[in-house]
Amino acid sequence: MKGKILIADDEESIRETFRLILEGDGYEVETADSLSRCITRMQTESFDLLFLDVMFGVESGIDAIERLKILQPGCEIVVITGNPQVEALVKARSRGAFDYLAKPVRQPSLLYHAQKVLAGKGTVVH
Repeated sequence: MKGKILIADDEESIRETFRLILEGDGYEVETADSLSRCITRMQTESFDLLFLDVMFGVESGIDAIERLKILQPGCEIVVITGNPQVEALVKARSRGAFDYLAKPVRQPSLLYHAQKVLAGKGTVVH
């Protein structure tokens, strides 16, 4: 197994596109359409990698990073944003995010980040 990934984004098209790309490359993928569902999944299942949207309506994914890292310290977090701002990205990194991706995310970039993160964790990547 290449690794188990959670995609947390309030945009269905992002969740489904990421899921199809990552499953097609051999990853096990789950999705969450809200920050509360993301937290619930992290409380009940183990993940190797979380792609986390920066904003869920008025809720901040960045503000949840520390809590998510407490729930699963071994799960790496890559934030995804449609509006990359240096301050927010620095804040995300300082709270424990591994990296970030700017939307629109292209297939090669998504797969590269998944492989880079999971290879660093010792997860089998073919």
